[in-house]
Amino acid sequence: MVNDCYTDPKLVAIYDLLNASDADWEYYLDLAAEAAGPILDVGCGTGALTVEAAQCCHMVYGLDPSAAMLDVARRRAGGDRVIWRRGILAGFAPELQFALIYMTGHAFQELGSDAEILAHFKAVRRLLTPEGRFVFDTRNPARRAWLNWVPERSERQLELPGGGRVRVWHNVLDVSAGFVSFQEHYAVGGQGAGQEERLVSRSRLRFAALDEITALAKAAGLAVENAYGDWDRQEVSDDAPELIVSLRPAPL
Repeated sequence: MVNDCYTDPKLVAIYDLLNASDADWEYYLDLAAEAAGPILDVGCGTGALTVEAAQCCHMVYGLDPSAAMLDVARRRAGGDRVIWRRGILAGFAPELQFALIYMTGHAFQELGSDAEILAHFKAVRRLLTPEGRFVFDTRNPARRAWLNWVPERSERQLELPGGGRVRVWHNVLDVSAGFVSFQEHYAVGGQGAGQEERLVSRSRLRFAALDEITALAKAAGLAVENAYGDWDRQEVSDDAPELIVSLRPAPL
């Protein structure tokens, strides 16, 4: 399922405002600089990080299922350095393997079922070089981030580049069996009162625990190289906000 925030042109236009560079970008760009071969950015979105990674590597691919996102990515300054492809990893068949595959911005949580994750991991195994790695981040379920996904705790207001503003907040609909369904509300308006346009995007995310990830990776022929609880490489704990996981091909 591709959410409205990735396909609606009005929401895609403000995506970069809501997903600005931070410590996660530094983490992935360090990996890109170390990569000894081609790089694949899975779920590359509007390509902001992908273009930065292309400055560190001879060949970078950006893969995303959203045509609207890729339209923005192709027009981005430096976008001509990247090979853009539309699709998902399970059906991706380039004529090369990658030294680094990464998936940022908690996009891993869009993979709902065990079958989807397993198919994703099998594709990773097929596309990695023998010494390659797949790195991704997902929210640590023990931290229960969704408790803050209520209007009074989640609202942000940002200025639009062309003037006006956008307000964004969340509203949880359901929490059950490792899944969280929620709405993301957008109020886009000009400088005056009463000019806001309201938009709503609905999402359903999986909060997979590290032991679930490890078992599915093993079934796909991958092994956990390391796992961290935050971008400073702290250990995984119940208090850690992230699960940042690096997988490598397991010996045959």
